[in-house]
Amino acid sequence: MKRVAELQAEQAKLHAVTIESLTADLREDRALAYSVKNPSAAVSAVMGMARLHGLDKQVLTADLVNPPSLINIAIIDSKTAKRLNG
Repeated sequence: MKRVAELQAEQAKLHAVTIESLTADLREDRALAYSVKNPSAAVSAVMGMARLHGLDKQVLTADLVNPPSLINIAIIDSKTAKRLNG
């Protein structure tokens, strides 16, 4: 696996493909999409940049001070509801 990563890095250098160069290409594509009034292509370029930079991932964090609320929902009959609600 290490050798594969080395070869991929070597090829990337040979072709000068970097996150920065891909981002620059996507920015040009977005500008072109705006200039020809193609919002769908502009959105695709923006989403491409987000994916490239890892911004399309949902981030879950554990907040021990303010944990999320937990709501339990139960389906009950009217007799039980009257008994529970007084």
